[in-house]
Amino acid sequence: MKVANVFYVTSPLQYLCAFEARKAFDASCNILILEVGDTVRGLEQLQQLISRDTWDCTFELKTGNRTFTTPAFIRNLKRYLSSNGLSIDHFCFGEFASWRVNLVRKNLSFRRTVYFDDGTLSINEVEKYIKPAVPYSRKRWFHDLLLRLQGVQPVGVLPVPDNLLVYSMFDFSDELFDSQINQFADLLSRFDSFNAYDAQGPVAFIGQGAIGHKNQKALDAHLKEIMLFTENKAQKVVYFPHRNESEAVTKAVKAIESVEYHTPDRPMELEILTKRLTFSRVVGPYSTALFTLKKLFPELPVTLLDDGRQSQVILEIRNQLNKEQILDSIITKDGHFESLN
Repeated sequence: MKVANVFYVTSPLQYLCAFEARKAFDASCNILILEVGDTVRGLEQLQQLISRDTWDCTFELKTGNRTFTTPAFIRNLKRYLSSNGLSIDHFCFGEFASWRVNLVRKNLSFRRTVYFDDGTLSINEVEKYIKPAVPYSRKRWFHDLLLRLQGVQPVGVLPVPDNLLVYSMFDFSDELFDSQINQFADLLSRFDSFNAYDAQGPVAFIGQGAIGHKNQKALDAHLKEIMLFTENKAQKVVYFPHRNESEAVTKAVKAIESVEYHTPDRPMELEILTKRLTFSRVVGPYSTALFTLKKLFPELPVTLLDDGRQSQVILEIRNQLNKEQILDSIITKDGHFESLN
């Protein structure tokens, strides 16, 4: 019987990680499960990324009416596997606490479970679920009954797999679980060793979600951080908005002199590679892009916007930033620039 690897993807970054994992865990058949979300920009970016020729089979899942659409999908996937004489070797996914992902996991047979990145959310899930081996649990009698009537096992309690492999851009080598570092080697190989660092180039500034919301960074504070880099009139700032940025934030940022508002049509990393954009520095919050851009372009200086939070997850992200020597400077909560060199 031939073996297949299955990749469950819900975001543009997850797709990039699945694309790398496709090469890392070689199989004769690669199946993509694409959960299409409700965020317009995220959906547009996913459609830009997906290359149907890369995958032997692609299934699309809508986000609505999951109690009925997910069992139908599971039946279709099993039918495809059976008709093509396939067994699953690796089941790869990027959301440990997703009910839908876990329902699919519960109803498939495979040799090994692979968890890949969903941004810095992965650090949170590693801390919350994987390290303490906390099972995923969901019991709802009515929904569970509906699932059984459709021939699907409810999730119930699903333990952390003993043979779990974490395939990640983050360094978990000192943990007890198995891990393998994603260096984005396949992505880099497609762009002829392009280097995005240019000492005379503009500053890339990464926007944040929830600016101006309750208990979040105020809009004025966000604008002041941007304007720290517009004081040098000879240097431009290229602003990359967060996909959930509000109209009020967009309008305020666009009004700043020397700022180019750049709306990418794909993840920032791919936008830079495909359009061959160059920068003298990248500035951002606790963002996955700080890690990915430094891995792709080691010479590019990285500045963290430190908001002073001290939660366990933030401390672990800081630990990862330090462990992989990502940062060369920070902007403190009170707006001061501090070099770490």
